[in-house]
Amino acid sequence: MRGVIKLLPIETFIHSDFGDGPTIQMSDGRHIPAQRSMSFEENSPWISVCAAIRKNEMFSVQATSSSRDVELRFAANVEGGSYTIISRPSGAIETGRVQKVVVIPAGTDDLRFAKVAGAHFRFLIVSSTEQQPFKRRAWIVGVDDPVLVQD
Repeated sequence: MRGVIKLLPIETFIHSDFGDGPTIQMSDGRHIPAQRSMSFEENSPWISVCAAIRKNEMFSVQATSSSRDVELRFAANVEGGSYTIISRPSGAIETGRVQKVVVIPAGTDDLRFAKVAGAHFRFLIVSSTEQQPFKRRAWIVGVDDPVLVQD
């Protein structure tokens, strides 16, 4: 099982600025920024996926880090789903609802998705917390080889 998740405030995702600074010319002639936004990289680390299950279009992904455990349940390209975040060491629990799921296309030039570019399944997910409905998060999810469950 391989994969990663990055969750961050929606504002940080939307306003991630890769700048108008130096660019690198790719072999196909495209120019991409030479540096990523520090706020994007420093805001929230990538979390390693420890389990992923796929049943038809439904996914259940679990990830863990030294500061939190995450479980995310969603269907590809469909609204709906839920998540749970358990913070360490406090044990505080945050729950919420998935509002939107977008499949990240292969070959995208958006550097925010570079870490998941090689994953078989790539998603951008927008969610809101149940505790604070106006607090929204962006999730970048990349998963290879989820366990397939049959009906």
